[in-house]
Amino acid sequence: MGPIDEALLDEPLSRRAARVPRRAIAIVVLVAACGNGGGGGQSLRVGMEILCASDEEAGVENVAPAERHAAKSKWIDARLKNREVRDVFARIGDLPPAARAQVLVTLVARAKLDRCDGLTPGGGALPPGLKLPELGAAASGAVPLDDGAPMYTIVVSDTAVVIEGNAVVALENGDVPAFEREGGARGLMIPKVREMARALVAATPPAGRPLVGARLLVRPDAPYELFMQLIMSVKAAGLKRYDIVARRDGAAVAVPIELPDMPSRVSANDLGRAPELGMIVAVTRDKMLVFSMSGVEGTIQSPKLTTAGVAAADIARVQETLAEIHARHGDERRIVVMFDAAIPMQLVTETLAAVRAKPDGGPLFTDVMLGAGFE
Repeated sequence: MGPIDEALLDEPLSRRAARVPRRAIAIVVLVAACGNGGGGGQSLRVGMEILCASDEEAGVENVAPAERHAAKSKWIDARLKNREVRDVFARIGDLPPAARAQVLVTLVARAKLDRCDGLTPGGGALPPGLKLPELGAAASGAVPLDDGAPMYTIVVSDTAVVIEGNAVVALENGDVPAFEREGGARGLMIPKVREMARALVAATPPAGRPLVGARLLVRPDAPYELFMQLIMSVKAAGLKRYDIVARRDGAAVAVPIELPDMPSRVSANDLGRAPELGMIVAVTRDKMLVFSMSGVEGTIQSPKLTTAGVAAADIARVQETLAEIHARHGDERRIVVMFDAAIPMQLVTETLAAVRAKPDGGPLFTDVMLGAGFE
């Protein structure tokens, strides 16, 4: 998928709802490139009316979210004949969001349309008023948003989980209801999110760049448990990279994390390698611990660091301790960070950004993985 433009993050979500990159656009690109060519006498206005049609106009509003993109693309393919509109959307998926939006604005203006589902305020499923975590000085491991990464977007508000502009799961009191989880109240798998992720992966053009992961725009007060439910559900589709979108000094940034597959077998070469340091940062409701699985840099029984709280000053102490450890183990890059289920995403995001880099931006433990935490 295309990137998220920083300027768009400064607008209310109700205004930029459908500007968030949609997989539907990528499917339309395929249709435009492979469908019936020629103008067929269709005017620019009619062509844009078809392209700008809402889900309701296309008759797909009641189609399951995981199937809605393909259904709408077929509807468009059967009707869109204007050569210019088809040619534009054959290349629009390669444009950054700002340029992509400008192309649509220009075509809508030329077609003299009053509205377009891709540009009209409130035309998408994203909820208004979404806030993002705000990062402080210790969050030096945040990076600029990757403009070139093919990723799709998940938005978590107070009321819904929205994937590529489609409300997939309604939330109750900010959480996924137990009946929407596989295994009930303690389940980490959300079947509807998993199926949507699989559908998006399957829709990737065979000759194009495959999806590498997902961007997550999650409200700061959302609990870590909800976040883990989302990424575990997405990981079931084979995606391992996740960028948490936040703000630092007013600019939109990303905090990259991953969920790699565990090895299914151990080879002789693996046995011959020196054991990893196995650094872990564990965040409970009232303290932060730094220790290692190897025991070289503290253990869970006797951590290298135990803070007295979980505030910004405590995050800075964790970062300082990790810098000291990294100075002794310069080749180590991997770290596992785990959180209590109730820890809010504001603290989660700050901590994940802090373990990746020193305050001066020098690298620390850049390969960040997540743990489910412990009670």
